[in-house]
Amino acid sequence: MAKYCGWEYLGVNDYNELCVKTRTITYKYKILHTIEFDSNRKRMSVILEKNGRIFVYCKGADNMIIERLRHK
Repeated sequence: MAKYCGWEYLGVNDYNELCVKTRTITYKYKILHTIEFDSNRKRMSVILEKNGRIFVYCKGADNMIIERLRHK
């Protein structure tokens, strides 16, 4: 879906940077930490940094993600 929307995953380079490309720009994000998928969490997460800003991307089972988005 990402590629269909104009984003292409290029991989991780020798400097431990995640590289993605749009039609005209290549973005590089420093990988700070990866939390691998496991059957208890039913999701995986990656923590990235770019220009001093920290990003957390998470993917996993819909029910596990949605449950954590609800306000309590």
